[in-house]
Amino acid sequence: MAGWMCAVVASGMALKAFFAAVGHGLNRDAILLPMSGLVNYFFLLILVLSIWRRLVRTRLVFGVLVLLCFAATWAFFSTNEITPLSGHYLWVAGAILLLVPDVMSVFRGTKNTRPSA
Repeated sequence: MAGWMCAVVASGMALKAFFAAVGHGLNRDAILLPMSGLVNYFFLLILVLSIWRRLVRTRLVFGVLVLLCFAATWAFFSTNEITPLSGHYLWVAGAILLLVPDVMSVFRGTKNTRPSA
């Protein structure tokens, strides 16, 4: 399955599967799959929040959620014996690279390290 198709399935159908499983007892996949789908929404939210420089800590909170969602994705892959393709690793690397300036600004004690446009 192509990566974009996996993202659509994880983002769209995962929450539906979660709410369908709530009444019947949650299993591990019913929790991991929706978390895998939320990573795309959190990433987009981080991109939107990047417009405002002073929201560094808010972006970092969502960055931690993105990392937790990636961990859930890997756990889902592991339990279902799915091998991610190279595009998945590039997606993770890109998300981490988006967070690096905000992490560095917190360690340096500055408001923002992103270049001004």
